Amino acid sequence: MRFVARVLALLVLLGGGPLALARAAALPDPAALASMRAAQRLPLDAAPLGARHALPWTPAESLWVSRLVAGMDASSTLVDNTMLSGDVYQIGRDGGNYVEALLMAFRATGDYQFLDRVLELTELARTKLVDAWLDGTTDGFTDWLWLADPTNTTFYGKDTNWLDESIASGNVALWAYAFQQNRAKDSRYAAAADFWRGWLESQFLAKWYQRCGGDSLAAWNTPYAAFYKPDTEPRSANWRLAYYLWSMGGNSFYWARATQILNQLVNAQVVNPNHPTAYRWAKELDPSTLDWQLVNYANYYMRVVFEMNLEGQPTFSAPGTMKYFASTFRDVVYPNSLPGLTSCANDVNGGGSRTYALYAFNGFSAWDSTGFLMNLANQSITGAGNYAGGGLSKAGRDDMFISAYALMALVLAPNVTAVRALTFTATPQAGGTIRIDWELSPAAPGTGAVVYRLSADESQRTRLNAVPIEGAGPQALVDTPPAGTDPLTYELAAVTADSETVIGRVVVPRGPGGRPRLLLHPSRPNPFATSTTISYELASAARVRIEIRDPAGRLVRTLADDDLPPGRHDAAWDGRDARGADVPGGLYFVVVKAGPERATARV
Repeated sequence: MRFVARVLALLVLLGGGPLALARAAALPDPAALASMRAAQRLPLDAAPLGARHALPWTPAESLWVSRLVAGMDASSTLVDNTMLSGDVYQIGRDGGNYVEALLMAFRATGDYQFLDRVLELTELARTKLVDAWLDGTTDGFTDWLWLADPTNTTFYGKDTNWLDESIASGNVALWAYAFQQNRAKDSRYAAAADFWRGWLESQFLAKWYQRCGGDSLAAWNTPYAAFYKPDTEPRSANWRLAYYLWSMGGNSFYWARATQILNQLVNAQVVNPNHPTAYRWAKELDPSTLDWQLVNYANYYMRVVFEMNLEGQPTFSAPGTMKYFASTFRDVVYPNSLPGLTSCANDVNGGGSRTYALYAFNGFSAWDSTGFLMNLANQSITGAGNYAGGGLSKAGRDDMFISAYALMALVLAPNVTAVRALTFTATPQAGGTIRIDWELSPAAPGTGAVVYRLSADESQRTRLNAVPIEGAGPQALVDTPPAGTDPLTYELAAVTADSETVIGRVVVPRGPGGRPRLLLHPSRPNPFATSTTISYELASAARVRIEIRDPAGRLVRTLADDDLPPGRHDAAWDGRDARGADVPGGLYFVVVKAGPERATARV
């Protein structure tokens, strides 16, 4: 394929060694992908961000992979030129869309060829960082210049455009994070992660902090003072910037910014009064403006929404939220163009100018049970026979973008509505009672939880709550079991109107008088940036093993595996994995095992 040849040429240009060349030459065709990574497709990092979908590929997935690769081939020169433009407008928007799609493909397939392509493109953009406006002004900080419109004397030839500075810096944060999460795989990824993270903090942010008189909060929060334009799409890019910087370094300042911006975005989202299962959101971060965001700008927001869903971020990780977004485009935006689907209303509120584009929206097919959005994606593909030659096809670029999101949607769809137990613990209390705590993953309305106590021989199950308990967040109930039962076994079941599935099981040995043999205290601090202390008590001597596991249950690190005496004990976790590398920010589980007992807590 022309794409492979292009990769080889670029790697030589960028100094790629034999390993890089071997990888480029090994780009598999869609049929060969079925034999890749048979155990599991790799996500963006060690956390469960991407697919948990066993190979082989389904016919639909294979079709989208073939379209993806064809689109990459047809658009290779076009996107190279974009990243070499030195224009923050092009690099942030078209280049950002393209690299995001490559990372979606990487999440869905685990194929490092896609991450290698991201490396090539970002290295091209890196060569165009400059410390000089077109008028010769310098300040010691490198950036790309805004070159979109020579007639715009406010921004042309400078690095001061609020919107595109936000979008581009958010992109860079994603690049740095992707390389950081895979730094152990390849020294080139590690070097790129260090460069881009360093550039964000010592160049981009340092520049804006200096321009704001050293006031970092003003740079983040004062409209038009720095890179903060109070519109939804640049603010979502600010969210991405803060979140990934926090994830890479644990700096609480960035966590505070990410939390603040998340709340702003959620508050700007309202239920569409004409379509009560859909959203609409303001162009600005104030729904009272009634100035609803146009769909072409919604693309920049939606790609962050989709990404943060994969990151498991609050609100946006909930299937209900994503179903509302799916409904927004399925039921409000695109039906305005029926029949024919030759154009769409360029406005999330159903009005405005008309221009057809699918952008990232077909990614919400995973939450669209009607198949409308996936069907629209199939209709939108131009096809390899209609691409321009020389790798300059805009249609190929768009096909690659649509294909990456369609592929991810297919991979995600089987797991979108699956309910699992985030936590399920049973702790003996004074007086012989048992406190049972649980939390379900986000679930569709009508899904509740039922707890059962099993008899000693497990032949009988006693239901503890007659009515299923619904609702997000932690839930609890207290059981008074029969005296002398030791150990106790409990099961947690997810219940809908027509199904019941056991999703959790815990065994609770009890000591004399109902005292717990193992008591796990809440970790402190929690959340944490640098380290947290895990405290627990043993009623008697036991072999203790302390594990850190990710939400998929995979072992991240073993903190202890020792014989310990009775009493209180502490263990510390510094947020590193077994190799000593910082783990990405997010949810983890502390699992303490003492003899036959097991206790779990979230950090």
